[in-house]
Amino acid sequence: MRILELVADGKVDAVYSPQIKDENLFILGKVKAPKEFLDKVLKFYDRSRIIRPEKKITASVDYSDNRFLEAAVEGGADFVVSSDHHLLDVGEIEGVRIVKPTHFLKIINV
Repeated sequence: MRILELVADGKVDAVYSPQIKDENLFILGKVKAPKEFLDKVLKFYDRSRIIRPEKKITASVDYSDNRFLEAAVEGGADFVVSSDHHLLDVGEIEGVRIVKPTHFLKIINV
C-alpha cells in the first residue's frame, strides 16, 4: 500500500497499460476490496502514465505477466515492482529491473 501512496502523492512515477488497469479493477471487484483501498488504487491510476505497448514481450513463462514487462519497457520504467515469482524469475529486461516491493522501497530509500 505504501507504493500506491507514493505514486498517488507524486513522489514516484508509474506506468500502466489499459489491460493492466482493467484486470486489476476486475479482480478488486470480484474480491469486494474495501472502498478505501479501491480509492487508493484509482488515485494511483489517476497519477500514473498510461502506455499502449506495441512491442510484444514473451520473457515470462506466465503469458499474462508479460503485459507488465511490455508497459514497463515501452514506458521507460526503471523497475517492475511485484511479488509474482514468474516476474521475479525474469530479473531484468531491457534495463528494467524486477524487484519485490520491500526491495524497491529500500532502493528508493523510503
